[in-house]
Amino acid sequence: MAINARWHAAHPMPKRPTVDQRIRWHEQHQRHCGCRPIPAKLAALMTRAEDSPIVVRGLLKTDWPAIERLFGPNGACGGCWCMYWRSPSRSAFEQIQGARARGKLRRLVTTGAARGILAFQGDEPVGWCSFGPRTDFPNTENKPSYAVDDADQIWSVNCFFVRRGHRRKGVSGLLLACAIDEARRQGAKTLEAYPTVVRPGTRQADAFVFKGTLPLFERAGFRVVQRINPGSPLVRLALRAGRR
Repeated sequence: MAINARWHAAHPMPKRPTVDQRIRWHEQHQRHCGCRPIPAKLAALMTRAEDSPIVVRGLLKTDWPAIERLFGPNGACGGCWCMYWRSPSRSAFEQIQGARARGKLRRLVTTGAARGILAFQGDEPVGWCSFGPRTDFPNTENKPSYAVDDADQIWSVNCFFVRRGHRRKGVSGLLLACAIDEARRQGAKTLEAYPTVVRPGTRQADAFVFKGTLPLFERAGFRVVQRINPGSPLVRLALRAGRR
């Protein structure tokens, strides 16, 4: 196959790359150029990684390097770094979007102030889910569709990010199930979410379904309790102690 010189010029292999960086580079190379095959030893590693089970668990203070690897230089999407809901308003978020948002999330993670769920395949992070008391996410209060009178008693699950190549394979469902268990374990009584409604026969870009889809939550037992905007329902799940 002819070389795609433009792609190679824009995407050089990093200097002294890690195994994960080599894998990511060769995955993109196969999609956009493919002028040479993946090295045999690396291909064998990639095959073993694909065969590994997905493991999900709660966020630890030491997980910042995993989050950085998962989110990449784009901060998951558009420099968000999972700070959109955690900001006081949309305009406040736009003022920190990018490097400042990264720094704020890093502090929250390393001090244990952030709650979340990570999904791993082998040693590699492949998915993320954010959850916690609704009061941890003040931007929620600026959304008329999500207006409630008991915000201080509710927990939220509001953001999913799954690495490309692992999407539409059930990772979000695993993340949600773990978030439900963790919220229950930490004393939450009710968990709510704000799914995106995708019309039948259409397909939304991944960036627009970061809150999860309605079927994802319905399968986990959530029910629509408020629908001020038809496209932005509020769903809730009552958490019973000890229930699995």
